[in-house]
Amino acid sequence: MPEISEELSRNLYKRKPGTREEVECAVCLCEIGEGEEIRQLRCDHLFHRVCLDRWLGYKRLTCPLCRGSLFPCTTITESGVRVEVLLFKFSSLISGDRETWWLR
Repeated sequence: MPEISEELSRNLYKRKPGTREEVECAVCLCEIGEGEEIRQLRCDHLFHRVCLDRWLGYKRLTCPLCRGSLFPCTTITESGVRVEVLLFKFSSLISGDRETWWLR
């Protein structure tokens, strides 16, 4: 599986014109300044790129704020209906007992 940090969007922060809204990174609790490198998750939460990459380094695979999945949304079309594919990872204390489960 590729590194999840490679799949997340990476941009430079640009404040919305006409607003003085301050956006904070929920990992370091510091303000995100104009032109700083950020990552925006599919839940629309913003973080400093370095902070979120550090969060991922601790094997955390959810948004630090809402706990939504960091994995990109995967959809399939089945019988003309578009559905989201959810991937659950299961593991036990026995290393040979690891499985990947799909829920439809």
